[in-house]
Amino acid sequence: MLDDTEQWLPAHVGFLSGIRSLEVYVNGRQAPPLSPSEWQDPNYAWTDITNLLVGGENSIEIHTISILEPMHGLREPAYLVGDFRVADSIMLAPQRTIRGLFSEQGYPHFAGVGRYRQIVNIPEGLGAEKLILDPGEVSGCMRVLVNGKLVATRLWPPYEVDISGAARGGSNEIIVEVAGTVANLYSKEQRPYGLKGRGAVWVLA
Repeated sequence: MLDDTEQWLPAHVGFLSGIRSLEVYVNGRQAPPLSPSEWQDPNYAWTDITNLLVGGENSIEIHTISILEPMHGLREPAYLVGDFRVADSIMLAPQRTIRGLFSEQGYPHFAGVGRYRQIVNIPEGLGAEKLILDPGEVSGCMRVLVNGKLVATRLWPPYEVDISGAARGGSNEIIVEVAGTVANLYSKEQRPYGLKGRGAVWVLA
């Protein structure tokens, strides 16, 4: 995905040969023409390189050409957008169920919602008592759902939530959702996002 760039057929050479002002090559093979992005902003331009990737090391090149027009240049970084995770700078298949901060589990620049889910058995009669959920260390914005009911949204500490009105005796489904922002996606620095501790299991939403 590229931002602040255009693609056209340059005069003369480009027009006669079909070479565009900006071409993307993956492992020496030409990618399809850029088109308006369907991800975040249609003013971005993107091309699908899925079928050009191979197992192991891949080379991505962006070529520019100019005859009479000003030379093309990239003002913003190129971004890889897709369903994958990263470990030791290696792209891997996504892992749907993990524990702890999702920024430390292969999603260093994640921007989205991580959903932590637990089934909790509450003794009969205890459901009438005041029950406080302490989700532990939260990095990001949080909301809590108990048995499908939205109980609370927290943008900052304290993150403890009174779940008395939604919990009941017996089996209860408790979901804690933590949201990262696009600031994490575009930042060069990795920021912690997610829920740490309490043994919570995260399922990518």
